[in-house]
Amino acid sequence: MLLILLAATIGQSSTEMERFQTEAPKAWVSYLEHGSKLQGKVTTTTLSDGVVVRACYADVKQASKRAQVTFVWTKAPADSPQVRFGWAQPSSEGHVRNENPRYCFELSRSKESLPWQLDHVWMQEGNSTFKADNNIRAEAIQLACAPLSFLYNMWLPDLISDKDFHVDSATTVEREGRQYVAIAFSYTPEEKAIAALKPVRKGTMLLDPALDWTIAEYECSAAYRKMTREVHGRYLLRKGDSGHPIVTNSQVEITVPGDTRAETNASVYELTEGPEPASADFTLAAFGLGALEPPLLPEPFAPVSNRPWLWALGTAVAALACLWLWAFFRRRSKQHLCRG
Repeated sequence: MLLILLAATIGQSSTEMERFQTEAPKAWVSYLEHGSKLQGKVTTTTLSDGVVVRACYADVKQASKRAQVTFVWTKAPADSPQVRFGWAQPSSEGHVRNENPRYCFELSRSKESLPWQLDHVWMQEGNSTFKADNNIRAEAIQLACAPLSFLYNMWLPDLISDKDFHVDSATTVEREGRQYVAIAFSYTPEEKAIAALKPVRKGTMLLDPALDWTIAEYECSAAYRKMTREVHGRYLLRKGDSGHPIVTNSQVEITVPGDTRAETNASVYELTEGPEPASADFTLAAFGLGALEPPLLPEPFAPVSNRPWLWALGTAVAALACLWLWAFFRRRSKQHLCRG
């Protein structure tokens, strides 16, 4: 476990804390910019006591002002006990989330053999992104740059500026000839809604300054579903042609104190720095739904702008007001002349 590694501490001072606070955020900006250009597939297998119980893959495509994430998960993988013993048939569900400069959409299908169905579509307005709280480009980048996150929605670049997140210590650690910085942290969100979404309260992260200050290993405790769980995760990375790291594997082990059972999520990342996908790949037509391409979207998917009608209505009201004032003053002028 990571705490054992801390026995190899070779130094701890305020200098390491300052180094982390100064260097890490700058390195993350560069790492995330590089991550926004990666393409590929992420396959995750969930095992309970070594037996496969779920499987999922996410296909990530990214280009300038475009992003697409396709999730397909199998509730009963072919090698799971449910299928091997005849209790269930292999089943898979899929979801697509896509963002391009013109519009964004979500698709779904209940089986891999069925065609994609359109669930939602939104038109882009100016430079704004579709649903700020549901940003597809951010989701794609977080998949490609997973070593900046740890369990339960803990995204390090955001946490570092969170007033409730505290870095308790920064320690230099040596392992297999490499030097890392171990960050001990605590997290006590005041808002109940945030506390429920992010139940991690304390832990330790092992960061690699030579690889854009990404997470090499971490462990933390979390109060999840009224039960404390211990989480231990690690990432393996390789250096890409650009010099930035690219994640290749990750493993997260979840245990409950006093229980010998463990759940493991093992992920394989097949990411490349290859050329950008064609812009046509980020459209409804790429999924056989070209007939629903804007502006030919049928209701209720076609958003109608009220701005032209409001402008016309305002102009008409202003014209009527001017006409009434003209008639009013003309009548007053005639009355004045008659009295004279």
